[in-house]
Amino acid sequence: MSKYLDLSRANICNDSKINLVTGSANKNRIIINCGIGSICLGRNSECKEVTVGGWDYILGDQDSVYDIRIKALRGIMKAYTGREGGILLSKTIIDYLNIKNIQNLLDWTYNSNFSKDKIAALAKVFCRTTEMGDRLSKKILEEESRETFLIVDTVINRLNLNIKKFNLIIAGHVFKCRKFFKNIFINNIENKFDIVKR
Repeated sequence: MSKYLDLSRANICNDSKINLVTGSANKNRIIINCGIGSICLGRNSECKEVTVGGWDYILGDQDSVYDIRIKALRGIMKAYTGREGGILLSKTIIDYLNIKNIQNLLDWTYNSNFSKDKIAALAKVFCRTTEMGDRLSKKILEEESRETFLIVDTVINRLNLNIKKFNLIIAGHVFKCRKFFKNIFINNIENKFDIVKR
């Protein structure tokens, strides 16, 4: 790498930090990224930066595509044993994976090709079942939306932006689930911070 970069002047960082810098000209700004993983970064006019999340799927990643799909798969197992609703979610995911039964789902989950990207790939199926009215899907998304709000709320308070104008940048696949994730999240932010500019 040193062959191509002057490492004394380079700043190696993740894409969320780049998006934070390029996503707004406001000196007070926050980005929440809910993709395969999740991270929230903020910077205020005093150049103080705060990060919450970005710890990957073992220690963090609440409200990420991966986390939501894991909850969905666990919900399917609860539905299978009669502890939870979610029949529509179960049928849709089983059909999408082109498998026949729960035993096949166990094999798919635990085989040697396991990866968080494989789990996260169920995202579009999950959004569809939510829009079709599946109660378990809606419950999971609404819970994760509240968790996302708490993460952003933490960054806002640690940067003392709760009484200042700031820009909020949202990114990541989870926000494509508008009705039961994005809209709930935005409403919670706007209800508490009526000075937010997006």
